[in-house]
Amino acid sequence: MPTVELLDASEAARLLAEHPEWVRSVFTTPAWWTTAVDILGAGRDVRIAALRDGQRLTGIVGVVVDPERHLARLVGDPISDRTGPLHADADTPLVADRLADTLDHLVPDHAPFRTDGLDPAFRHADPSGAVLDVPCPTIRLDRGWEDYLSGPAARRRRRIAGAAANLLDRPDVEVTEHTTPLEVDAAFDQLARLHELRFGPDHGLFRDRLGTFLRRALGALATTAGATIRTLHVHGDPAAAILLRRHGTTVSYYQAGWDPAFGELSVGRALLADTIRTEFARSTRPGGPSTFELLRGDEGYKHYWADGHDVVLELSRPARDGRGWPDGFTS
Repeated sequence: MPTVELLDASEAARLLAEHPEWVRSVFTTPAWWTTAVDILGAGRDVRIAALRDGQRLTGIVGVVVDPERHLARLVGDPISDRTGPLHADADTPLVADRLADTLDHLVPDHAPFRTDGLDPAFRHADPSGAVLDVPCPTIRLDRGWEDYLSGPAARRRRRIAGAAANLLDRPDVEVTEHTTPLEVDAAFDQLARLHELRFGPDHGLFRDRLGTFLRRALGALATTAGATIRTLHVHGDPAAAILLRRHGTTVSYYQAGWDPAFGELSVGRALLADTIRTEFARSTRPGGPSTFELLRGDEGYKHYWADGHDVVLELSRPARDGRGWPDGFTS
Protein backbone atom coordinates (compact mmCIF):
# COMPACT_ATOMS: atom_id res chain seq x y z
CA MET A 1 0.00 0.00 0.00
CA PRO A 2 1.45 3.43 -0.96
CA THR A 3 2.12 5.83 1.90
CA VAL A 4 2.20 9.64 2.11
CA GLU A 5 5.38 11.35 3.32
CA LEU A 6 5.45 15.12 3.83
CA LEU A 7 8.34 17.09 2.30
CA ASP A 8 9.66 20.61 2.45
CA ALA A 9 10.14 22.64 -0.73
CA SER A 10 13.89 22.08 -1.00
CA GLU A 11 13.50 18.31 -0.69
CA ALA A 12 10.79 18.34 -3.38
CA ALA A 13 12.96 20.42 -5.72
CA ARG A 14 15.86 18.01 -5.26
CA LEU A 15 13.68 14.98 -5.98
CA LEU A 16 12.21 16.58 -9.09
CA ALA A 17 15.69 17.35 -10.40
CA GLU A 18 16.72 13.73 -9.74
CA HIS A 19 13.71 12.25 -11.56
CA PRO A 20 13.51 13.61 -15.13
CA GLU A 21 10.97 10.87 -15.92
CA TRP A 22 8.45 12.84 -13.83
CA VAL A 23 8.65 15.80 -16.25
CA ARG A 24 5.77 15.03 -18.63
CA SER A 25 5.11 18.57 -19.87
CA VAL A 26 6.65 22.03 -19.69
CA PHE A 27 4.38 22.70 -16.70
CA THR A 28 6.14 20.05 -14.62
CA THR A 29 9.72 21.04 -15.42
CA PRO A 30 11.83 22.14 -12.44
CA ALA A 31 11.98 25.64 -13.95
CA TRP A 32 8.20 25.99 -13.82
CA TRP A 33 7.19 23.87 -10.81
CA THR A 34 9.80 25.02 -8.31
CA THR A 35 9.30 28.66 -9.31
CA ALA A 36 5.58 28.18 -8.68
CA VAL A 37 6.33 26.88 -5.20
CA ASP A 38 8.64 29.83 -4.48
CA ILE A 39 6.45 32.64 -5.82
CA LEU A 40 2.83 31.45 -5.99
CA GLY A 41 3.31 29.75 -2.63
CA ALA A 42 4.95 32.72 -0.89
CA GLY A 43 2.93 33.73 2.18
CA ARG A 44 0.62 30.77 1.66
CA ASP A 45 0.45 27.29 3.09
CA VAL A 46 2.46 25.00 0.78
CA ARG A 47 2.02 21.30 1.46
CA ILE A 48 4.03 18.73 -0.50
CA ALA A 49 3.95 14.96 -0.24
CA ALA A 50 6.18 12.25 -1.63
CA LEU A 51 4.30 9.16 -2.73
CA ARG A 52 5.83 5.75 -2.15
CA ASP A 53 4.91 2.23 -3.04
CA GLY A 54 6.63 0.41 -0.21
CA GLN A 55 10.16 1.80 -0.24
CA ARG A 56 9.98 2.92 -3.89
CA LEU A 57 9.37 6.60 -4.59
CA THR A 58 6.57 7.00 -7.18
CA GLY A 59 6.01 10.76 -7.29
CA ILE A 60 5.22 14.10 -5.64
CA VAL A 61 1.98 15.99 -5.05
CA GLY A 62 2.07 19.67 -4.07
CA VAL A 63 -0.84 21.79 -2.84
CA VAL A 64 -1.00 25.54 -2.16
CA VAL A 65 -3.68 26.76 0.24
CA ASP A 66 -4.73 30.37 -0.31
CA PRO A 67 -5.83 31.76 3.08
CA GLU A 68 -7.62 34.75 1.54
CA ARG A 69 -9.87 32.63 -0.64
CA HIS A 70 -9.90 29.57 1.63
CA LEU A 71 -9.13 27.50 -1.46
CA ALA A 72 -6.56 24.79 -2.18
CA ARG A 73 -5.01 24.14 -5.60
CA LEU A 74 -2.21 22.02 -6.97
CA VAL A 75 1.15 23.77 -7.30
CA GLY A 76 1.14 25.82 -10.50
CA ASP A 77 -2.58 26.46 -10.66
CA PRO A 78 -4.32 28.51 -11.93
CA ILE A 79 -1.90 29.21 -14.79
CA SER A 80 -0.64 25.72 -15.61
CA ASP A 81 -2.62 24.10 -18.39
CA ARG A 82 -1.42 20.61 -17.53
CA THR A 83 -1.13 19.89 -13.83
CA GLY A 84 -1.29 16.93 -11.49
CA PRO A 85 1.00 14.82 -9.38
CA LEU A 86 4.56 14.57 -10.70
CA HIS A 87 5.20 10.95 -11.62
CA ALA A 88 6.36 8.64 -14.38
CA ASP A 89 3.83 7.36 -16.92
CA ALA A 90 4.28 3.79 -15.71
CA ASP A 91 3.20 4.77 -12.18
CA THR A 92 -0.02 6.55 -13.19
CA PRO A 93 -2.32 3.78 -11.86
CA LEU A 94 -0.58 3.78 -8.46
CA VAL A 95 -0.58 7.57 -8.16
CA ALA A 96 -4.19 7.89 -9.33
CA ASP A 97 -5.27 5.26 -6.81
CA ARG A 98 -3.66 7.27 -4.02
CA LEU A 99 -4.72 10.80 -5.08
CA ALA A 100 -7.86 11.10 -2.94
CA ASP A 101 -6.08 9.91 0.22
CA THR A 102 -3.18 12.27 -0.51
CA LEU A 103 -5.52 15.24 -0.87
CA ASP A 104 -7.12 14.28 2.44
CA HIS A 105 -3.66 14.63 3.99
CA LEU A 106 -2.77 17.89 2.26
CA VAL A 107 -6.01 19.90 2.02
CA PRO A 108 -7.40 21.39 5.26
CA ASP A 109 -10.94 20.35 6.19
CA HIS A 110 -12.26 23.90 5.76
CA ALA A 111 -10.82 24.46 2.26
CA PRO A 112 -12.45 23.37 -0.98
CA PHE A 113 -10.07 22.04 -3.63
CA ARG A 114 -9.92 22.86 -7.33
CA THR A 115 -7.43 21.97 -10.04
CA ASP A 116 -7.41 22.37 -13.81
CA GLY A 117 -5.45 20.40 -16.39
CA LEU A 118 -5.43 17.00 -14.70
CA ASP A 119 -4.53 13.98 -16.83
CA PRO A 120 -7.62 11.99 -17.95
CA ALA A 121 -6.11 8.92 -16.26
CA PHE A 122 -7.25 10.52 -12.97
CA ARG A 123 -10.93 10.61 -13.97
CA HIS A 124 -12.03 8.23 -11.19
CA ALA A 125 -9.21 8.99 -8.77
CA ASP A 126 -11.27 11.11 -6.35
CA PRO A 127 -14.84 9.79 -5.95
CA SER A 128 -15.81 12.75 -3.74
CA GLY A 129 -14.91 15.27 -6.44
CA ALA A 130 -16.74 16.62 -9.48
CA VAL A 131 -14.97 16.12 -12.82
CA LEU A 132 -15.38 18.19 -15.97
CA ASP A 133 -13.77 17.46 -19.34
CA VAL A 134 -11.87 20.43 -20.81
CA PRO A 135 -10.72 20.31 -24.46
CA CYS A 136 -7.14 21.07 -25.48
CA PRO A 137 -7.16 21.69 -29.25
CA THR A 138 -3.99 20.64 -31.07
CA ILE A 139 -2.35 20.75 -34.50
CA ARG A 140 -0.35 17.82 -35.88
CA LEU A 141 2.88 18.95 -37.51
CA ASP A 142 3.64 15.65 -39.26
CA ARG A 143 2.82 16.99 -42.75
CA GLY A 144 3.44 20.10 -44.79
CA TRP A 145 1.92 23.54 -44.28
CA GLU A 146 0.18 23.40 -47.64
CA ASP A 147 -1.35 20.02 -46.83
CA TYR A 148 -2.59 21.42 -43.52
CA LEU A 149 -4.28 24.26 -45.43
CA SER A 150 -5.93 21.93 -47.95
CA GLY A 151 -9.41 20.44 -47.82
CA PRO A 152 -12.89 21.92 -47.25
CA ALA A 153 -12.51 22.10 -43.46
CA ALA A 154 -9.46 24.38 -43.83
CA ARG A 155 -11.18 27.12 -45.84
CA ARG A 156 -11.04 29.65 -43.00
CA ARG A 157 -7.42 28.74 -42.23
CA ARG A 158 -6.46 29.37 -45.86
CA ARG A 159 -8.16 32.76 -45.91
CA ILE A 160 -6.46 33.92 -42.70
CA ALA A 161 -3.10 32.47 -43.73
CA GLY A 162 -3.33 34.28 -47.08
CA ALA A 163 -4.13 37.60 -45.42
CA ALA A 164 -1.28 37.05 -42.96
CA ALA A 165 1.17 36.33 -45.77
CA ASN A 166 0.13 39.53 -47.54
CA LEU A 167 0.68 41.58 -44.39
CA LEU A 168 4.04 39.98 -43.65
CA ASP A 169 5.22 40.68 -47.21
CA ARG A 170 4.99 44.40 -46.54
CA PRO A 171 8.41 46.06 -46.10
CA ASP A 172 7.25 47.88 -42.94
CA VAL A 173 6.21 44.66 -41.18
CA GLU A 174 8.71 42.45 -39.36
CA VAL A 175 8.53 39.53 -36.91
CA THR A 176 11.25 39.25 -34.27
CA GLU A 177 11.85 36.07 -32.28
CA HIS A 178 13.23 36.25 -28.73
CA THR A 179 14.69 33.02 -27.32
CA THR A 180 17.59 33.70 -24.94
CA PRO A 181 16.93 34.58 -21.28
CA LEU A 182 17.94 38.21 -21.81
CA GLU A 183 15.83 38.53 -24.97
CA VAL A 184 12.80 36.90 -23.34
CA ASP A 185 13.07 39.16 -20.30
CA ALA A 186 13.29 42.26 -22.50
CA ALA A 187 10.35 41.16 -24.65
CA PHE A 188 8.24 40.24 -21.61
CA ASP A 189 7.29 43.85 -20.89
CA GLN A 190 6.08 44.40 -24.46
CA LEU A 191 4.07 41.18 -24.31
CA ALA A 192 2.51 42.28 -21.02
CA ARG A 193 1.66 45.72 -22.43
CA LEU A 194 0.10 44.27 -25.59
CA HIS A 195 -1.84 41.69 -23.59
CA GLU A 196 -3.35 44.39 -21.39
CA LEU A 197 -4.15 46.56 -24.40
CA ARG A 198 -6.10 43.65 -25.84
CA PHE A 199 -7.74 42.22 -22.70
CA GLY A 200 -7.64 45.08 -20.20
CA PRO A 201 -5.65 45.46 -16.97
CA ASP A 202 -8.23 43.55 -14.91
CA HIS A 203 -7.17 40.30 -16.56
CA GLY A 204 -4.17 40.45 -14.22
CA LEU A 205 -2.03 37.70 -15.72
CA PHE A 206 1.06 39.88 -16.08
CA ARG A 207 0.62 41.85 -12.86
CA ASP A 208 1.60 41.38 -9.24
CA ARG A 209 2.30 37.82 -8.07
CA LEU A 210 1.35 36.13 -11.36
CA GLY A 211 3.46 38.54 -13.39
CA THR A 212 6.48 38.04 -11.13
CA PHE A 213 6.07 34.28 -11.43
CA LEU A 214 5.76 34.33 -15.22
CA ARG A 215 8.80 36.53 -15.73
CA ARG A 216 11.02 34.38 -13.54
CA ALA A 217 9.70 31.05 -14.82
CA LEU A 218 10.07 32.06 -18.46
CA GLY A 219 13.61 33.25 -17.84
CA ALA A 220 14.45 29.87 -16.30
CA LEU A 221 12.79 28.01 -19.18
CA ALA A 222 14.67 30.10 -21.74
CA THR A 223 17.99 28.77 -20.45
CA THR A 224 17.05 25.43 -22.06
CA ALA A 225 15.16 26.85 -25.08
CA GLY A 226 11.84 26.27 -23.34
CA ALA A 227 10.35 29.75 -23.90
CA THR A 228 9.99 31.96 -26.97
CA ILE A 229 8.34 35.35 -27.46
CA ARG A 230 7.59 36.42 -31.04
CA THR A 231 6.79 40.10 -31.70
CA LEU A 232 5.25 41.58 -34.85
CA HIS A 233 6.29 45.17 -35.60
CA VAL A 234 4.57 47.63 -37.93
CA HIS A 235 6.61 50.72 -38.85
CA GLY A 236 8.99 49.59 -36.08
CA ASP A 237 6.26 49.67 -33.42
CA PRO A 238 5.33 46.49 -31.51
CA ALA A 239 1.82 45.60 -32.69
CA ALA A 240 1.36 42.00 -31.50
CA ALA A 241 3.23 39.43 -29.44
CA ILE A 242 2.85 35.73 -28.76
CA LEU A 243 4.35 33.53 -26.05
CA LEU A 244 5.34 29.94 -26.86
CA ARG A 245 6.49 27.20 -24.51
CA ARG A 246 8.55 24.20 -25.64
CA HIS A 247 9.15 20.77 -24.18
CA GLY A 248 10.38 17.76 -26.12
CA THR A 249 8.55 17.68 -29.46
CA THR A 250 5.63 19.79 -28.23
CA VAL A 251 5.29 23.54 -28.72
CA SER A 252 2.46 25.29 -26.86
CA TYR A 253 0.76 28.60 -27.61
CA TYR A 254 0.43 30.04 -24.10
CA GLN A 255 -0.58 33.72 -24.31
CA ALA A 256 -0.68 36.64 -26.73
CA GLY A 257 -1.68 40.27 -27.06
CA TRP A 258 -2.06 42.95 -29.69
CA ASP A 259 -2.56 46.67 -29.94
CA PRO A 260 -6.13 47.59 -30.99
CA ALA A 261 -4.64 50.58 -32.84
CA PHE A 262 -3.51 48.02 -35.44
CA GLY A 263 -6.76 46.09 -35.35
CA GLU A 264 -7.65 46.77 -38.99
CA LEU A 265 -4.52 44.86 -40.00
CA SER A 266 -5.55 41.77 -37.95
CA VAL A 267 -2.04 41.68 -36.51
CA GLY A 268 -2.92 39.09 -33.86
CA ARG A 269 -4.26 36.63 -36.41
CA ALA A 270 -1.35 37.30 -38.73
CA LEU A 271 1.21 36.59 -36.01
CA LEU A 272 -0.52 33.36 -34.95
CA ALA A 273 -0.73 32.18 -38.57
CA ASP A 274 2.94 32.96 -39.14
CA THR A 275 3.87 31.21 -35.90
CA ILE A 276 2.03 28.01 -36.86
CA ARG A 277 3.58 28.11 -40.36
CA THR A 278 7.03 28.55 -38.82
CA GLU A 279 6.54 25.53 -36.54
CA PHE A 280 5.48 23.44 -39.56
CA ALA A 281 8.80 24.40 -41.18
CA ARG A 282 10.73 23.52 -38.02
CA SER A 283 9.01 20.13 -37.79
CA THR A 284 11.05 18.88 -40.77
CA ARG A 285 14.35 19.36 -38.92
CA PRO A 286 15.90 16.69 -36.69
CA GLY A 287 14.35 16.96 -33.24
CA GLY A 288 11.75 19.44 -34.50
CA PRO A 289 8.24 19.74 -33.01
CA SER A 290 5.53 17.23 -33.84
CA THR A 291 2.60 18.86 -32.01
CA PHE A 292 1.40 22.44 -31.66
CA GLU A 293 -0.84 22.79 -28.61
CA LEU A 294 -3.44 25.54 -28.33
CA LEU A 295 -3.95 24.50 -24.68
CA ARG A 296 -7.07 24.55 -22.54
CA GLY A 297 -10.26 26.20 -23.68
CA ASP A 298 -12.97 26.06 -26.31
CA GLU A 299 -12.45 29.50 -27.87
CA GLY A 300 -13.68 29.54 -31.46
CA TYR A 301 -10.35 30.48 -33.04
CA LYS A 302 -8.73 27.37 -31.55
CA HIS A 303 -11.19 25.09 -33.28
CA TYR A 304 -10.69 26.47 -36.76
CA TRP A 305 -6.91 26.16 -36.42
CA ALA A 306 -6.93 22.77 -34.68
CA ASP A 307 -7.12 19.43 -36.48
CA GLY A 308 -7.40 17.37 -33.29
CA HIS A 309 -7.68 17.73 -29.55
CA ASP A 310 -6.66 16.23 -26.23
CA VAL A 311 -8.74 16.33 -23.06
CA VAL A 312 -7.72 17.36 -19.56
CA LEU A 313 -9.82 17.30 -16.43
CA GLU A 314 -11.05 19.96 -14.06
CA LEU A 315 -11.42 18.39 -10.62
CA SER A 316 -13.18 20.13 -7.75
CA ARG A 317 -14.21 18.86 -4.31
CA PRO A 318 -16.05 20.73 -1.53
CA ALA A 319 -14.58 21.35 1.90
CA ARG A 320 -14.70 18.23 4.06
CA ASP A 321 -16.05 20.01 7.14
CA GLY A 322 -19.53 20.27 5.63
CA ARG A 323 -19.46 24.00 4.88
CA GLY A 324 -19.48 23.38 1.13
CA TRP A 325 -18.38 25.94 -1.44
CA PRO A 326 -17.57 29.54 -0.45
CA ASP A 327 -19.82 32.29 -1.79
CA GLY A 328 -18.88 33.28 -5.34
CA PHE A 329 -16.58 30.29 -5.81
CA THR A 330 -15.81 30.09 -9.52
CA SER A 331 -12.08 29.43 -9.85
